[in-house]
Amino acid sequence: MEIEIKRNRKTPLFFSAPVLCLAGIAAGFLFYKFGRDTKIRTAGLGLVAFSGFRLVKNLLNPPPSENDEYFDATTGEFLGEGNTSMNNIRLISRKLWNETKLQPDRDKILLSKSQLLDDVYLSDVAKVNVANFYYQKAGYSLDELATGNITILPSENREKASVSNMFFTKTGPQFGLKIGEFEIAVRTDLFDALFRNKFDFINFFRHVREKHGKDFLFALKEVPNFRFKWQKHGWLWERRGVRFQVKDKSWEKTSFKFKEKMYEIYGRYEYIFDYKEQETFFGKYGIKVIPVE
Repeated sequence: MEIEIKRNRKTPLFFSAPVLCLAGIAAGFLFYKFGRDTKIRTAGLGLVAFSGFRLVKNLLNPPPSENDEYFDATTGEFLGEGNTSMNNIRLISRKLWNETKLQPDRDKILLSKSQLLDDVYLSDVAKVNVANFYYQKAGYSLDELATGNITILPSENREKASVSNMFFTKTGPQFGLKIGEFEIAVRTDLFDALFRNKFDFINFFRHVREKHGKDFLFALKEVPNFRFKWQKHGWLWERRGVRFQVKDKSWEKTSFKFKEKMYEIYGRYEYIFDYKEQETFFGKYGIKVIPVE
């Protein structure tokens, strides 16, 4: 899907990323042109190069818009964006979506006739389609997945539930996969508990694909016969994964429910975050911080 580049309404034009990059290029050029010594001129060239790189990156990879996104409530297939910037995932029937296309008060109708993600029962097939959409929007290709899809796992009894079977990332011969060919899975009940908006998905994939994926690829490069063992690597890798995701720019825009669930699973453990960090990444968003040693 082609994403329209839209400036955040709360950000003045002067402070938008492209304008700041252009200002950096201009400033760097002035340092280079009128600098009195080599160090200043060299710094000017560096500023031009850095600002130019950031400008190209921003234009080629624009941030997701915050408009509501609509999906077919039955199949989970993406229908399109609305014009309301509330950062929600909404479910609606394809028939209603099509019927409202030419109506002048379309946004009001869509808002009144649709439901939020947590208000709708989605089949596992629909969940796969929604997850696939945001996997691509997070910047990854479905072609790198062994089945071409995110895997939805069946629910388990709470007594049997653990971090190791809530979701997982796999790659390499140990799992019957080529190196760099991934299986990424999330349990269906955790899907219901975690995801509320688009940034929840994007941030989740920063953890399970970006960090775990790179950890796997690094380990397999260093030790070709590397075998992942939960008892040895599990919590160490989870610590790395969650600390990576909370520092990603998508974290701030994740839903309260998503942050609350991540705190329940990881954040409250001092092995992963000390008290100050728990306040920084969770407490300031309204989550009650109660550390566990």
